[in-house]
Amino acid sequence: MQQLAAELRQLDSCMVMNLPEYGDFLVIPIKSSTRFWGVMGVKIERSTYEEGRHWFVKQLYFLSELCAVILERHQLERIENQLMIIEEQNRIADEMHDSVSQYIFGIVYAVHSLSRKWKDISTDQIKEQLQIIQESSVAASQELRSTIYSLSSRKNGGAFWITTVKSHLDSLSKLHAVKVTLNVTGDDHGLQVNYQKALFRIISEATGNAIRHGRSSHIKVDLSMKTEEVRLSVLDNGSGFSVTERLSDPKVSGLGVSNMELLVHSFGGTISIQSTKGKGTHIQVTLPSGNQDKKEQNELQLMG
Repeated sequence: MQQLAAELRQLDSCMVMNLPEYGDFLVIPIKSSTRFWGVMGVKIERSTYEEGRHWFVKQLYFLSELCAVILERHQLERIENQLMIIEEQNRIADEMHDSVSQYIFGIVYAVHSLSRKWKDISTDQIKEQLQIIQESSVAASQELRSTIYSLSSRKNGGAFWITTVKSHLDSLSKLHAVKVTLNVTGDDHGLQVNYQKALFRIISEATGNAIRHGRSSHIKVDLSMKTEEVRLSVLDNGSGFSVTERLSDPKVSGLGVSNMELLVHSFGGTISIQSTKGKGTHIQVTLPSGNQDKKEQNELQLMG
């Protein structure tokens, strides 16, 4: 099995492989510029394969490249999330070192000093030292609570997710020398994680298409979050296209538009794509917010 795995890693093109007890398979490696992901294959009959060999190979090459792109994107998103977590951990560590730890050190030193000389000082001096220790303890407690408070996306309005979106758009802007503006209204502290992921994917796809295919120089992203719904608008000044032609031909529309539509519809939402050649594209998405369901459940519980 290890020898077989090593052989598969060396593959650069399609090949027919016989697996005992399973039969013949047409296999192809899934590779990207950075790593080997694995292999994929389809079981074949020799007679059928010889007749449609070109079609089989062409389809496998397409699926292999598609899988590599998806896996690479997933890996990059995972790495980006890890880096953001590490950055946040370092920020928290610095804050605690600069504030809380200093108060704690002062308290420990004051208690140690007082325990050594409390017999030699007056009652008033002891009270004064204890007052200082108490004030330092309160200050340390407040600093600690402030740090914990800043960690909670539910308490600080979910700024961490919005920061992630803004960071992605800023990177996109710098990488492609494109002006990208983000306007956010409403509070996303109750926005469920699956909504956050879906909106991030739609924003990434829409802005990416505006740059890659529309050659836009300015993209405007508006995100409005309300209790009953979430509205997203992505407007660009790119080359535009014929919506009818693009959506009617899967080869032209590609997977991006289809994926956005499927994603929006899976949440029971609506998506509108308006575009004119030479005048840019406007994508509008409306998703019913999951917060409304929670609100109704809470109201029913109170009524019960």
